[in-house]
Amino acid sequence: MAVAKYKYKDIDHTMKQLRRQIVDSYDFAFETCPEFNSPEDLFYWLKTQVIYKNDPPGIEYLQTMQTLYSDDKYNRAGEGDCDCFVITTIACMKVNGWDNVFVILVGRDKRRPAHIYSGVEVNGKIKCLDLTNPYYNMERNYKYKQVLPV
Repeated sequence: MAVAKYKYKDIDHTMKQLRRQIVDSYDFAFETCPEFNSPEDLFYWLKTQVIYKNDPPGIEYLQTMQTLYSDDKYNRAGEGDCDCFVITTIACMKVNGWDNVFVILVGRDKRRPAHIYSGVEVNGKIKCLDLTNPYYNMERNYKYKQVLPV
């Protein structure tokens, strides 16, 4: 499925769709993502290829990596929001052979996260790859944080 588009229901539904989009992105990630020695190198490579754009109010778009890299959705390749970036980042981490990969949900309320990004364990510590931030391993402060293995 290239784009999952639906009226927002809840975080559980979104997470199921997100996982499906990650799996559907593996082949494209394998073909396009270089082999990286570190998550930091992957972060800065991806940063040059994405542009943040909010979904329309009340609608959830979850793009596979191949859709994000095309210009189908917003008429400009690389445009998506935080969940689209998570799909691409995790697909790239998985095809690079990194196993300890995480989805990180943050917000002011445990059942309604405001933001999502990815993480990977490096030397026993989780490093953040939030492509909405300017720097590798940079996190904003939120009241609630959930770290979920992929």
